Amino acid sequence: MPSGNSVEDVAPNICELSKDSIQFSNAYSQGIWTYPSAATIFTGTYPQVHNSHQHDIPLDSKLPHITDGTSDITTACFSTTLGVSPERNFEQNFDEFYHIAKNGEPLQPNIMGILNDNLLDWIEKNKDEEFLLVVWAMGTHHPYKTPSEFDNPSRQLNNTDEGSAAWMMDQPISNSSKIKDLYLNTVQHTDDKFGEMIHKLKNIGIYDETNIIATSDHGEIFDEHARMEHASKFIKGAIPKLIGEKRCQRNSLFEPTSFLGHQAVYPYKELTHVPLFYKISSNNTSPVDKYDGIVELVDIVETIRSIFGIDGMNTQGNNLLSYIRTESTKELSYSSSQFFNGNLVFQSVHDGEYQYMTRDLVTEKVRDRKKAVQSLLSYIFGDNKTIVEFDSGKRVNNNEMTKIMSIDLTNKIDECKVYKRELGVNNSDGISVSQETADHLEDLGYK
Repeated sequence: MPSGNSVEDVAPNICELSKDSIQFSNAYSQGIWTYPSAATIFTGTYPQVHNSHQHDIPLDSKLPHITDGTSDITTACFSTTLGVSPERNFEQNFDEFYHIAKNGEPLQPNIMGILNDNLLDWIEKNKDEEFLLVVWAMGTHHPYKTPSEFDNPSRQLNNTDEGSAAWMMDQPISNSSKIKDLYLNTVQHTDDKFGEMIHKLKNIGIYDETNIIATSDHGEIFDEHARMEHASKFIKGAIPKLIGEKRCQRNSLFEPTSFLGHQAVYPYKELTHVPLFYKISSNNTSPVDKYDGIVELVDIVETIRSIFGIDGMNTQGNNLLSYIRTESTKELSYSSSQFFNGNLVFQSVHDGEYQYMTRDLVTEKVRDRKKAVQSLLSYIFGDNKTIVEFDSGKRVNNNEMTKIMSIDLTNKIDECKVYKRELGVNNSDGISVSQETADHLEDLGYK
């Protein structure tokens, strides 16, 4: 925390919302970065079904969608990310879709201000309507910079600026605390803007009657883990000699550095364990204000359908309140993520105590030859199956649990294949990616 501040100091508005909400303390994302996770949140399906891991793979229209059955409801989406966009077919049945991601806007330190300039007016205009509003904010994504640090907060940042992914990857581990402070400063700024939205709902008198679901699509790894940290001693000794110590350090190979990020790494707890608050409306009740069982972001669509009483296509999730009301439990959580433009897919299953993780090489499409080569070499020399303690990420030797969880993961993958086939989803119709979009993705650390 900056200067020893508490969570309440850094994010007072989010903490205040949490007090009015059911807190799901063990909520998990289905992806380690935005694209697979966002598609799960919008469709209620696992990444093994929607397969929307890359910018050129939009949502298949045969998938369930968060707007299904909302024809009698006013619907809008405000997105500040290239991943959630009309171009990638996230728009579908929304009445209005505001994609605040043009001309490098996601790379501007005041992106949250740009968002609120549009969002708060929309809330005011629609306060008397029954509405579904989806807000996808990029305020805590690197580059870690806030408007107060610039004379011109509309200046587009790039991947050489302090706080960018490239800059942070070059920092020695002794700078870990500085990078975390940069991050927490962006959290604090984002919380301020989030508070403006909550205050708007209260000022116009609709806060109590409004259902609010607040979450994050993934987490971040700073100095907690390294890529290929479970590789053999031989590999750990040989690779630095082949590619150099500096390149190993910059890519966080084998040993933790100041910043790793959320790309091309096993789905450790730091990446998949996310906050999830559900403030139910005043005309609804819950017997508890905290639920400690496993829930997943795949459950969000069914929860929204329950709020509006919508019957639609079956998703792979459940209404969050059903776990509380029926005292049912979800024993396992799953994730699947193909890294940006690469050919490695990271999959996992965990039960809160152990986590079984795999890496698989796919050859469906080569988007970037350099990434394809990196994927192949990483697959050949890396550790492609491992089981760890979930909380610590430390490797364990437990053959019995490895066998059990390997079967669990295989069963989930097979289940998803059947479901995908029933929906008729094939993801064969890709889209072209403009150079401007590719450049912006690179500046956001996806390269």
